[in-house]
Amino acid sequence: MRLGSGHLPGLLICATLLGASQAGADVTVDRKPAVIERKTFDPSHHPSGMPALEGNENAVTQSHFECGVTLNYQVLGRKKQQGSCKTDLKVRDVGVTLQLQIVIWLPEGATPKLLAHEEGHRQITERVYERAEKIARQIAQALDGQTISGDGTDCGGAEKQAMQTAASQFCRAYLEQTARPSAHLSEIYDNLTAHGTRLEPTEDDAIRQAFDRNRREDGEGRARPANEK
Repeated sequence: MRLGSGHLPGLLICATLLGASQAGADVTVDRKPAVIERKTFDPSHHPSGMPALEGNENAVTQSHFECGVTLNYQVLGRKKQQGSCKTDLKVRDVGVTLQLQIVIWLPEGATPKLLAHEEGHRQITERVYERAEKIARQIAQALDGQTISGDGTDCGGAEKQAMQTAASQFCRAYLEQTARPSAHLSEIYDNLTAHGTRLEPTEDDAIRQAFDRNRREDGEGRARPANEK
């Protein structure tokens, strides 16, 4: 059977915790170690919870970038009206917890070549995750001190809505700079290796070429005039 593999890009998990008013301002980032799972399956009976294989794929690697946010804030003002409240808040502290989970699904009796290919997907994702703390800190520092607004049926609901919106925006920005590049790099890697079916380039060479190509694409994007699509 023709070798083939797939990679499912990262998923966003965003948690929001509301904090009491604080006088200080701070940013903390807790980057947890990556959690790696390797699972085998019977090709004729896929277990529940395993993602579907497509085309000629007979293995798949899943990566989940998780983002948890704790925001403390200072209430700047509340405007109450009948049945509603609008509130303005200033973000005073941003606490971020990052996690990466990778699950490699391999068929029973997988060849060394297929195993090496899937481990290549893992290496790509982990390399992206190495920069996660720096990325999250930059985004959090931009959010810290911002004034945000929320609406609700009461002022407590308005504050919650404002914090949830801010946390969701943070996690979307984080995902754009981690999970999305990871998925793109894995796509380049799969194209170079024909999903693990080519002997050349080797997995290590394909990973290096994927990162080199991605850097060139980033450079070309920055150099392109703003009005050019």
